[in-house]
Formats: sequence, C-alpha cells, structure tokens
Amino acid sequence: MSIQDLVIVDSAAEAAATCMVCGKDIAAGEGVTARLDGATLRFKCPGCVSRFALDPDRYLSGGPASCCEDEHGDTGVSASAGDGLIQVKPLQA
Repeated sequence: MSIQDLVIVDSAAEAAATCMVCGKDIAAGEGVTARLDGATLRFKCPGCVSRFALDPDRYLSGGPASCCEDEHGDTGVSASAGDGLIQVKPLQA
C-alpha cells in the first residue's frame, strides 16, 4: 500500500459515516471520500485527509482518532505542521 494510491472520489452517493481520522459524524453525501487498495475511506474534511496522509498506518490500524479542533467543512484552509500533525485553520478573508 502506498499513500500515492489514494484516489479521491465523489461523496454524493455515500451513506452517513464516521471520519476515520477525527471520529466526527459525516452526513450522507458530505465529507471527503477516497479509495485505497479497494477500501472506501471517509473523512470529515480535507484537513482530515492531510492528517491521514501523514500517518496512514495509524488510522488504518484503528489507532486513536484526533480532532481538527472542530474546524471542518471549509475547503479553503491553510496548514502548518506541528507535533507531527497538520493544524488546519480557515483562511482569513
């Protein structure tokens, strides 16, 4: 498995799920959906995808979820590394 094999797909037809990174609920048709080695992965926001990409084995093995400080949903985000995780913040207008 390589993180470079992660393919983002349309979430419109996806059922409600729980984000594998932050543990938050994802409404049906929302969030970010990806395919990796035949598995469907659901993420609350693009920031959760970024966190997953940093340490996919942690999340694929069922490791503990970590939150994005409830700043989900914005597609315009800035990211900075800290403590090995990406801190996702909305861009300032």
